[in-house]
Amino acid sequence: MFFRYLVKRGVAKIFENSDVAVKILFSDGSVYVNHPSKDGDIYDVTVHFKHPKAERWFALMGGVGFGEAYHQGLIDVNENDLEALIDVVRSKFISIQKPPLLVRIRRFVYEWRVNNKDISQAKRNAIFHYNYPAEFYRLIQGDTYGYVEGYWQTGHETLDQSMHNRFDYMCRKLHLKPGLKVAEVGSGWGYMTNLMARDYGVTVDTYGIVEGQNKTLLAMASQWGVQDKVTLLEEDHRNLKQRPCTYDRYVSLGVFEHAGKDCQEDWMDSIATSLKEGGIGLLSVMTYSSERYTDFMTTKYIFPGGNIPSIGKVIDMLEARGLYVLDLENARHHYALAAQEWKKNFQKNWSKIQALNPELFNERFRRTWFLYLMGAGTAFESPQSNLSIQQIVFSKGRKHTYPTTRDFLYCPTR
Repeated sequence: MFFRYLVKRGVAKIFENSDVAVKILFSDGSVYVNHPSKDGDIYDVTVHFKHPKAERWFALMGGVGFGEAYHQGLIDVNENDLEALIDVVRSKFISIQKPPLLVRIRRFVYEWRVNNKDISQAKRNAIFHYNYPAEFYRLIQGDTYGYVEGYWQTGHETLDQSMHNRFDYMCRKLHLKPGLKVAEVGSGWGYMTNLMARDYGVTVDTYGIVEGQNKTLLAMASQWGVQDKVTLLEEDHRNLKQRPCTYDRYVSLGVFEHAGKDCQEDWMDSIATSLKEGGIGLLSVMTYSSERYTDFMTTKYIFPGGNIPSIGKVIDMLEARGLYVLDLENARHHYALAAQEWKKNFQKNWSKIQALNPELFNERFRRTWFLYLMGAGTAFESPQSNLSIQQIVFSKGRKHTYPTTRDFLYCPTR
């Protein structure tokens, strides 16, 4: 009863001045509405706390408690209502940097358990998210398996076309030429790897530690006829430090966030060591505009061991190692569009996903991933968020090995 009282006070504070009509049903049958509905008993958002445990978790852990109760079916919210609900909550709590004490304690313990300093733990963390059946990812991400922001030149591209555009755009940013040797960390399912080899004539050493992804990558290389140009190294990226001045180019797309806050310096060391003098690198990475906590729900249930750095920290770490920034582009809008398409595909194809493995892809999994995909789509567009995707091109040293204008980036996509 005490926790229900706290929740009622909290929701009144959040929603009392909101234009969004909210109805909240509590486990004891009591009801809160912030103002009368304009259309009978139809509200913009309806939330049902089905069990006292959900009220307790929300009172003690805020958004984390709410999310975990939703995962477990202790709270019901219509999927179409969740986005409006989250936007209202974000607008109220943008200035709050620290989550509740219990969440901070849980975060500390969890980060200690899944720390990527241990290479075997880093592999387990990667497998946790990326080793579901390849068809699961294809049903969500499309035929390119693109788990990145896409490149929506007109805004009307298909998901597959936007992903191809984006991978080709990354190739141009790297200023690839036939015969160059490229190090790729985190190849995903191999579209970028094989595109670099097929369309740009480079050889690629790709570092990947997830078996399911690697099988798809190698099958694609064989299908595209580039298996002689692609070498798969099933090793941790830190082994790059054993190969000094080996590579003309370095690329890592959407993977640096997995390093974890205690291993980001190691990651940068591996880049600086393995690139040749004058070599070009490209990191595409989620960043905040300033240092802040990475969402605990994301690291706990989606990307264990991960940490989203600030853009300032990333640039400082690069330049401290003689890796000088040449070009910086914020692609957050492109990621928001891609995430919205992933969410639609997840919803549309849920029955096919569930059929792959009904025990694994159960209702709890559906709720967890829907909340993640929905949140990813809104986080990059919300005025209350400072999350971005930064595409950072850099050179090792200050040799003039990169074009002096950006004109070369805007030639037609291959």
